Order: sequence, then structure tokens, then C-alpha cells
Amino acid sequence: VDSTGGKFGPFAGQLFVGEMNKGRIMRVALERVRGGLQGMCIPFYDGAGLKRGNNRLVFGPDHSLWIGHSNHGWAGERGLQKLRWNKKVPFELKSMSLTRKGFDLNFTHSLEAKGASNALNYVFKRYFYSYHRGYGSPQREVESVSVVAARLTDDTTVSIELENLKPERVYELSLGPAVNSWEGAKVVNSKVFYNAIHLR
Repeated sequence: VDSTGGKFGPFAGQLFVGEMNKGRIMRVALERVRGGLQGMCIPFYDGAGLKRGNNRLVFGPDHSLWIGHSNHGWAGERGLQKLRWNKKVPFELKSMSLTRKGFDLNFTHSLEAKGASNALNYVFKRYFYSYHRGYGSPQREVESVSVVAARLTDDTTVSIELENLKPERVYELSLGPAVNSWEGAKVVNSKVFYNAIHLR
């Protein structure tokens, strides 16, 4: 958990999850829906010298993030690395919250209104995974979901209305290249996943 109160960047209270097979740390933003926790997952730090086997993460006294690597005999690497915030807030999707008709997308910077309010710049598909004894699962019942509308509700938030919602589905969102900050910055990570166990 980012417990630094904003001293590691704009994602205080969210979770960082290490990936074993790639040099990647994912960011998870949870919310409570019908008494249960669910939410979005998006890359936080991808490549750029990070080793594989990101198994243990902890914040140090200086609010930097220490990453312990392990290979467990089958994947990853060994060692320690440390990430420090460079004090620059990236243009990122900060959070994704389920609504009764779709999702509210909150960004770290003010949005360029024309691109952000164009429904064609948001591409959704959904699917689920089988829970069974065998290892892994393909995506099941993959289908596109039409975006009915995209509306700016303030300078950093877009409300997305979808044609319909289904529970117990992963919603995969691809942000189009025209979703830019007011200053013209491109979003760092354009693909995000929301696990909608329950609907509102």
C-alpha cells in the first residue's frame, strides 16, 4: 500500500503489486461495491531497468520504494532495487470507478476537452476467466462493449456511459491517442483493466 501520504507521487492509498515474469510493477485502485472490494489494475512501472521477480515491496523511511527480487527456481531474478519519485506527476489514469451506467475515469492532469469527450477514444471489451483445477484460463465470452457517451464532469474526470454492464466480468479499456492532457501530454499507460465482480 502507498502509505506515504503523497510523498511517493499522486497514488496515495493505492496498491503496488510486483510481477514475477516481467520487469513490471502494477498499480491497483480498489473501491467498495455492494460490500466487496473490486477495482482497476494498470501498469505503474514497466521495464526501464527494473528486474524480474518483483516479490517483496516496502517503503523506506525516505518514502522510496524498495523491491526485493526472487527467482523461486522458475522465474525472476535476485537482488534489491529502489525506486524514487522524481517529483514530476505523470499524465496517467489515476482511478476508474464503477457507476450505474459505466465508469468515471479520473486523470492526474487536466484534460484536453475535445479528445476526452469523444466517445470514439474509449474502446472497451469484456470477458471472464474460468476458475478450475487446471493452470490458467483463456479469456471467456470476449465481447466488445459500445460506448454510448463520454462527458467531462470536471477538468480531470470523464464519465463513460456503456451500452450495458454485466457483473463478474473484466472490463478492458484502451484509451485512444487523442486522450491528452490540457498541456498536450500523451497518457503513459493506455490500457487498463477493471474487475467488476458486482454492479452498483
